Amino acid sequence: MGFTRKIRSICFSLFGVAALFAPLAAQDPTAYLNEGISLYQEERYYQALDSFRNALQINPYYGVAYRYLAEVYFAIGAYSESLSTAMTALKYAHNDVDAMLLVANSYRELGKYKDSENYYNSILKQFPSYSEVYRNMGILYLKLNKMPQAYDNLQKAVRLAPELWLGYVSLGDYYFQLGIYKEAENNYQKAFELNSRDRLAFYYLADFYYKIDKYISAISLLEKGETLFENFISGINLLGDCYLKSGNSAKALEKYDWLLNADFKKSDDFLKWLYYKMAWANEAISIETSLADYKKAYDLDPKNQFIKYSFEKFAVKNYPIDSEIRQELAGDYYKQALTDYKNGNMIWYLLRLKRTVFLNPFHSDARLKIVEFYELKNDYMKAYDELKGSFIVDKNYKIKDKLEAYEWKIQNKKMILQKPELLQYKGVLLVDSDYYNFSTVFPETLLFYSKYFEKFKFTILDYRKKDGINNVLEYIRKNNYHFFVIMEMTGNHDVLKFTVFDTVGKEVESLAMNFHPDKVDNGVDRFFSWMDGIFPTIGLVKSEKSKGKYILSMGKNNGLKNGDTMLVFDVQGDIRQYALLKVDAAGVFESEASVVSNMGKTYENLKDKKVIKSDTILKKHLTKLKRILVY
Repeated sequence: MGFTRKIRSICFSLFGVAALFAPLAAQDPTAYLNEGISLYQEERYYQALDSFRNALQINPYYGVAYRYLAEVYFAIGAYSESLSTAMTALKYAHNDVDAMLLVANSYRELGKYKDSENYYNSILKQFPSYSEVYRNMGILYLKLNKMPQAYDNLQKAVRLAPELWLGYVSLGDYYFQLGIYKEAENNYQKAFELNSRDRLAFYYLADFYYKIDKYISAISLLEKGETLFENFISGINLLGDCYLKSGNSAKALEKYDWLLNADFKKSDDFLKWLYYKMAWANEAISIETSLADYKKAYDLDPKNQFIKYSFEKFAVKNYPIDSEIRQELAGDYYKQALTDYKNGNMIWYLLRLKRTVFLNPFHSDARLKIVEFYELKNDYMKAYDELKGSFIVDKNYKIKDKLEAYEWKIQNKKMILQKPELLQYKGVLLVDSDYYNFSTVFPETLLFYSKYFEKFKFTILDYRKKDGINNVLEYIRKNNYHFFVIMEMTGNHDVLKFTVFDTVGKEVESLAMNFHPDKVDNGVDRFFSWMDGIFPTIGLVKSEKSKGKYILSMGKNNGLKNGDTMLVFDVQGDIRQYALLKVDAAGVFESEASVVSNMGKTYENLKDKKVIKSDTILKKHLTKLKRILVY
């Protein structure tokens, strides 16, 4: 659990600090600049934006005002605006190195990593000894997971300016990313000692304690900061998060209420996450208040899929299946499903119909469309199962009539019910993330959708990286699981990394993808597509039709077609290959195939052996498969 926080990290120039004491005059741009800097330091970002804009109305060529305006945009995460504004600043203040840094940093946060790297190098040609350039280049390499380059640049930044505290903050980030928490703490502590009068020094050290679950240490530090700094917005936000994570929902709500009522302008983005956390905290205190807060968060950003999945999790847990809120949420999914159908996205058409029924089991239209979907795929077994399950909860006459028609056809042998017989891979999902309640919401979402991919069967275990994997290994061996997946949130909660491990804890494959709360479904889709590529579809040789001719337990619905070559193998302490077959007649769920090679072996019956498309199995794939199925 954790929270995205946009915090300023660029030092003010001596000019800016000295100018704080200039008098405010209606036609004096410097006065507005001073006012903006003061508001910025108090984290009143939107008021600061107004002040800097006022300065620029008086003097449209005021380069320093543009630079501070860009800094505020950067602090609130508006990186496109910070980039364009910093470039404007450089038109009027050509050698302003902090404006140059803002350009490079904005490129970095926008994911334009090559542009960012090139711009840092261009700054170094003019300012080869400016430590902040090396520090920010180090941050870039941290984002790219280029740890040696990150370390070299961060160390150089500290060597050039050992008195500057932010260098140690970034070194702390480096060690934290490596999982070396003691060294990380030493560097955050050093930064704090160098600048213990700055609110951000309190914030960074407390944020580290928060991320390693030392909530008491974080709370103690933040409570002190709360008394020292007026409008300690970032600190009070984090303090509420610490209370929430440690189970003190009442104290968390006290801090969130302060933020809600405090005298500073709040963006819709800030408010939606604040209401979201209040909803989460209120789950332990007042269900109705929690519902109201979830609605406020959702109404502020209806496209935010992470908030929506969390809202649904809450609704399913706390409201009956015929409740108005569950019907509303189900109705949204049904509309999305119809849109997916029009766009030809049949996988998500089915998944959203399933989600509709999960939220509202009485949604007859969704249930019937699920049946129709399976009928189009000639999957009458699933269609029949869906009808039987539907009739238990919904006696709708359409469902009743269709079910009776199915049962008549089955009894009179007018319909044959078939299904493929495939190897199901069993895996454990582990999540290491301090981003809100991502560690429960995202894996539960994956678990829900995995039921309809069928190739995989997942279970979820609690996990923290610092605890190691010995308990995980013991669990998967005891329960005959094939693998486990660790999901980690890295960067500024904008990168999601999946790593598959075998039963001895050795990495099999990894995938990193960009994460955005508006696109959780994209992450789900990408995850299963990736997993599908790692774990090939494996069927069985069901029976021997005649010598050298076999019936396979997979067909067209599993990607087979006439002429495909199939490899027959088995697992007996190793992967043993027996024969190559050619598909002669691919059916929907079963296929006929004949032997084209016994691979130098004498003839033997292949019944009950495993079978796989040979073009999906290269030597490297066999090695991975061996690690998953044999060890």
